Amino acid sequence: IGISILMLLVFRSLRPWLLGLLSVAIGISVATGVILLTQGGLHLITLVFGASLIGEAIDYSIQYFAAHLHAGKDWQAQRGLALVRPALTVAVATSLISYGLLGLLPFPAVSQIALFALLGLGAACGIWLLLFSSFFTNFAGLTDSVRTYLPWLERAGVVSTGRYGKWTYCSMEDAMIMGREAATLVRRGARRRR
Repeated sequence: IGISILMLLVFRSLRPWLLGLLSVAIGISVATGVILLTQGGLHLITLVFGASLIGEAIDYSIQYFAAHLHAGKDWQAQRGLALVRPALTVAVATSLISYGLLGLLPFPAVSQIALFALLGLGAACGIWLLLFSSFFTNFAGLTDSVRTYLPWLERAGVVSTGRYGKWTYCSMEDAMIMGREAATLVRRGARRRR
């Protein structure tokens, strides 16, 4: 719920939120369908646990939206996709390898959860890379939204940092550097109050 509210506030549009949820729904649907067709049944725990695993696919859309926000008026959908593709590929590949290894365990329920996650994450990422990215040309008010919220948060004493805090595309290393800078700001503020 928190991510949904944040996306609606920052992007001021239902389209990014709906497409993010749609990619998750497609992943869950593909995984459910394939397992029902190939295994004849679906454990309830697979559906519950597997759906929560596929929920990480919302991050794929957030990375794309953050790249869009960072580019501002210079946004080009194909350039944005080229920017986030390496990070998405690594994120999906590591998840798929992990769930693939989990699927080798001799426990039917665990193997089914792993297969569900493999299919669902693969479908959710595939839909972004192949289809959804072409829907984004520009979001009206996106840059203005962030320019409004970030100063408001700063005046309220909130240090907003990192990929989701600044709504910018950055690597893990960049996020760690921003986190260290945020910690320094918080320490300075605490010293001033003494």
